[in-house]
Amino acid sequence: MQARVEQLICTHADVAVWFTNQALASAQARNPQLGQRGRVMLPGVDKPFDVLPPYTPGPKMVVGHFGSLSATRNLTPMFKAMELLHAENPGILNKLVLHITGGPLDEVSANYLQGMNPEVRQAVQHLGRIEFDPTSGISGREQILRRMRATDLLLLLHGQEPICAEYMPSKMYEYLWMQRPILATVHHNPQMNDILIDMGHRVVNTSHQTVDETAQALASHLQELLAQWAECGLDDSGRESPYTTAASVQQILSFVGELP
Repeated sequence: MQARVEQLICTHADVAVWFTNQALASAQARNPQLGQRGRVMLPGVDKPFDVLPPYTPGPKMVVGHFGSLSATRNLTPMFKAMELLHAENPGILNKLVLHITGGPLDEVSANYLQGMNPEVRQAVQHLGRIEFDPTSGISGREQILRRMRATDLLLLLHGQEPICAEYMPSKMYEYLWMQRPILATVHHNPQMNDILIDMGHRVVNTSHQTVDETAQALASHLQELLAQWAECGLDDSGRESPYTTAASVQQILSFVGELP
């Protein structure tokens, strides 16, 4: 059914929009009749705060992962990176903690976490879902945004499957608004890689890496960031994200404006 719907769109639409360069390229390869009527629009998100809440570092460097996990987008590389740091310097995890905010852990992450060294495992805190707080009246959504903003380092996991070439996690657009440092894994997606690098963030390209190689690269970044955090903190980027819903609407209007 999806193939049939795509074929109809590519055959009859005056303008057809995809969210990544590779998604458009793949659709054009399957449906050459699309010609030059395909476009790419980066969706973005609205600015979450009129004024960014202040960021205040705490006694440990908090690495935060927000959002869903799956068998192909799991925390095993990060867990392995933490094990590598601990093996090299057993005291280092006294200064670092991983906060996992969202639904239940995927089976791969849960199984690996259960078998980890207890000294490493204690540096992992699964906070679960954040729901509406009846006392303060603050929604779970707003609480999560504030937690993102308060995090020292945001962890963005892309996954390890072919579809990664054609999508970028929506969480990336939220993260960019926080102006906090991002450490991301990116799989076969140069467009996502370039966006993050251009905005001043760190990327581990997993396209041709084993899980152990990814873990080693993550550990290297974490070690550098932890040293920087301990010396002078991890400053805000000071850069507002250009990926907004207003910009997306302007893109759509420009596509329509180009029609004969």
